[in-house]
Amino acid sequence: MKIAIVKLSAMGDIIHAMVALEYIKQSHPNIKIDWIVEESFKAILEHNPYIDNILTLNLKS
Repeated sequence: MKIAIVKLSAMGDIIHAMVALEYIKQSHPNIKIDWIVEESFKAILEHNPYIDNILTLNLKS
């Protein structure tokens, strides 16, 4: 199973949404989680062990 989280910006919202990732991975260990985020917020997500793939968008262009 694979899910994508689309949370493009708003740093506080991104941080709050990250809390659910550990629960999701523990409940479904084989799930793959992709996160779609604005390029400037990628660094917040990069070292999260529960995210399998980070896709970025440049909303400023």
